[in-house]
Amino acid sequence: MRKPLWILVPCLVLTGCASMLNLDSSGRDLDAVRFEQSWLGHPEAEIIAALGPPTRDVSDAKDGHILVWEFDRVSLPFCLGGCPRGTPNVHRLAERHAYIGPDGLVYKTYWSVL
Repeated sequence: MRKPLWILVPCLVLTGCASMLNLDSSGRDLDAVRFEQSWLGHPEAEIIAALGPPTRDVSDAKDGHILVWEFDRVSLPFCLGGCPRGTPNVHRLAERHAYIGPDGLVYKTYWSVL
């Protein structure tokens, strides 16, 4: 009877931890999906007003440009069975990209975590 318990407990822990992640059914980060969908067709000035000045502004090799915001994405570390007190958070560099067309409207967005 003890063997099934040892199989069941890690499965429950892993399932509980996985449900804490903010992912959609295809495994993509929901914050990234919302960002990508929410700004399409909006003027460049609106996205800058909402996110602040971009970190970089580069050419899109067409007639527009790409605004890039870099930021520190903080998340809790993954510790099987819980993390000891004082375990530091995980910091990862993330970028938001907004592709601006010659008409000044956002035609594509992208969010990446490096």
